[in-house]
Amino acid sequence: MQHALERAKPVSALAPFLKNQLESRGWTQSELARRCGLSRQHVSRLLTRQSVIARRRLPSDETFAKLADGLGIPEATLRQSISFPESRSPDSVKRQVTG
Repeated sequence: MQHALERAKPVSALAPFLKNQLESRGWTQSELARRCGLSRQHVSRLLTRQSVIARRRLPSDETFAKLADGLGIPEATLRQSISFPESRSPDSVKRQVTG
């Protein structure tokens, strides 16, 4: 069980990152979906932590590529948004995940 939760933990950081991107750009979920070539339902699932954790897997490489392209950011930046580097303090990680 712990292994599955560890795999889910990084994914849960994707939702806050995407929400932050939407807010800073003034975009709706529909706008992000349109720009990424994804369905609005798919974007909604990515933004809902519970559904991402329930799936217990990372989005596909294709989804990462579409999100990065639609956001106009390097795919590496998007992938880094879901990692928790050991150099970061636990408080900053907690704020990002619960924020």
